[in-house]
Amino acid sequence: MTGAVDALRRNWPEYLIEGSGLGVLMIMADVRVMLLEHKRSPLAHAIPSADLRHALIGVAMGLTAIAIISSPWGRPSGAHLKPAVTLTFLRLRKISPAAALCYVLAQFAAFSSAGTNRALDELARAENGRPWAYH
Repeated sequence: MTGAVDALRRNWPEYLIEGSGLGVLMIMADVRVMLLEHKRSPLAHAIPSADLRHALIGVAMGLTAIAIISSPWGRPSGAHLKPAVTLTFLRLRKISPAAALCYVLAQFAAFSSAGTNRALDELARAENGRPWAYH
């Protein structure tokens, strides 16, 4: 456990960047899906083909991932963005087990905060018919 604490002390900016990058990716995914799939969205009605809308979401997500990975934020952390990539780097011995633990914890923290936001939004919609951010 001291290895993880040492890794956290030395590399905390990288882990913070990792969590933030994943958070940005998830927020952008939510925005794109909302814009192209929500029943009240003008774009959803302007593009009648579900396959085309899904392809646009996929291309936009790919471009977002490329932007995050190649950005000044993504370069220092390696922009793993997913625990599967982190575990692959660990398996290839590109990072230490302590660093992998810190990366995965940062990724799950970002995922959990996004999930909490979605859950609050759904609860508010069920109760009031509008997202919690507008209360």
